[in-house]
Amino acid sequence: MKEFVFPTVDDLNDGCGVLVGNLFVTAAHVVKENDFYLFKDGKNICLRKEDAFLFKYIQAEDGADVAVFRLDGCNSPIEFDTSSPQKDMLLESISYEHVVEKSSNLGNVLLNGTKDYYKLVKCQATIDELAGNFYQCKTSVILKPGSSGSPVFRNGKVFGILHGGQVGKNICVFQSSCSILSLIHEVEEKGLKTA
Repeated sequence: MKEFVFPTVDDLNDGCGVLVGNLFVTAAHVVKENDFYLFKDGKNICLRKEDAFLFKYIQAEDGADVAVFRLDGCNSPIEFDTSSPQKDMLLESISYEHVVEKSSNLGNVLLNGTKDYYKLVKCQATIDELAGNFYQCKTSVILKPGSSGSPVFRNGKVFGILHGGQVGKNICVFQSSCSILSLIHEVEEKGLKTA
């Protein structure tokens, strides 16, 4: 599953997303201000908010925080889980943390520098509260800013994407995949973009 989860590879933006079939799914707030740069198969793909066939950012229980892009030529075997969230469900979160380490070697100016990389973060997440299109989880690891848009899985299928969390705490909120699917079907039926 991890090979279909991607961090944005851009200095202006931090966030993650997941390739589900030929759809790239992330949180809308991740692409609201800056483009998402997806590095796949040796090339950068720029995902702009305007190119999303579904972009919905409404902060309310029945709202949404999702951007979906159709990527022709890209595909994954990953599917959405269509079941509804229930309390105490155990899920698996996969995300990337953007790490920037400054190193300093006072004895050699040539060794001074910055190490910049993406660290894969896997953890367990247990649903402890339901709220409309969203559910809250306690995670076994504290997820840091930059993990927004990353998926949570149940039985190998995407069960939701990370909307946000409490900084420094192991509490995160995910938008359910069943609500995302409902929005996708609504857009496909109308044949229109949603803003």
